[in-house]
Amino acid sequence: MEIISKSEFAELANFKSECSISIYLPTHRSGVEVNEQQDLIVFKNSLQQVRRSLQGKGYNNSQIDEILKPGTELLQDDSFWYNLSGGLGIFIAKGFFKTVKFPKAV
Repeated sequence: MEIISKSEFAELANFKSECSISIYLPTHRSGVEVNEQQDLIVFKNSLQQVRRSLQGKGYNNSQIDEILKPGTELLQDDSFWYNLSGGLGIFIAKGFFKTVKFPKAV
């Protein structure tokens, strides 16, 4: 079972940034959802929503690309998407990126 550690929780709770993004997704351990990469697609759609939101807040495309780069790179990591649990938290800010797998959907 994967559980967020106290130090990971403290790191996230104490992190401060002008722009902090948290994405929570229910994910799948196995099955057709994994084979068809449904979790990856949901995350990709979430990144697109975040992009639109940041544009609406006045960020230019260069700034947005820099902030979202680790998330965009995660889309290419097949081993990550084939080894998930019940839920996923993704935390993004300029110069900060962290993923946390949860045992159950969040």
